[in-house]
Amino acid sequence: MGLNAAQRGSAFASLNKNGSAYADWLTVWRKNPLTEFLIINVLTLNVIGLWSVVERARREARFRRFLFVAATPLLLTSVALLASKRAQSGPSWRMIVVWSLLLVPFTVDAVTGLRQRLPRIGRPLTAAMFAALSLLSLVGTYRMYQESAWAMPPIARDIGRDLNALLASRPVGTRALIESSTYAYLNLLVCSQRPHLFITNTVPERANDPAAIVSTDRPLPIAELARRNIRFLVFSTRALRDSLDRQTRICPQLFGDR
Repeated sequence: MGLNAAQRGSAFASLNKNGSAYADWLTVWRKNPLTEFLIINVLTLNVIGLWSVVERARREARFRRFLFVAATPLLLTSVALLASKRAQSGPSWRMIVVWSLLLVPFTVDAVTGLRQRLPRIGRPLTAAMFAALSLLSLVGTYRMYQESAWAMPPIARDIGRDLNALLASRPVGTRALIESSTYAYLNLLVCSQRPHLFITNTVPERANDPAAIVSTDRPLPIAELARRNIRFLVFSTRALRDSLDRQTRICPQLFGDR
């Protein structure tokens, strides 16, 4: 927030850039980070972690201070978006995943703690309860997976697998230049399992970046690509693909019929 204030003049500048205004309050509330956080974690085993956090906060003053530091950014973000009648425009996990991950140790702690505290006669019942909760978690997770398929579509997983195989077959240090004018390129980085081997062509969401390595308005910079050890160009924009197809030193390869 301090960096946003220094660079852009507002502590909440990133929310204004990455959020969207909605006409109805129902959507604003439903897509609010705090709401999304509660829904996602209540539908998974992390609900036990939430219970563990509340119990610790009730007993330990020191833990309450830790909780305040960890929860304040989530609360500030949620309140700021509500105050401006805006909500996150992208997939919910991009904003709230860090707080969900913070719950995992408390989920583990709650499960192991119950097992140690309960008498032996209660363990079969406890095991049955956790089995039922695990099944509910699986159903909820699958539902969220189905609903968020647009954010990580199957085609991204297929292309990522192909890129993984291509890069694995090349010498160590081989790089791929990827189109990054939209944030969809992040899917390919994740699915390739080799994000460190990619170089972005432009600044995300800035298709006409003058600093682009490869552009339609000038010849392919072979020397620059060689200097960076770039052997693959991954582009989806039609204009850039047509421009690359006209290059005599480029061997085009489509991923299936895509």
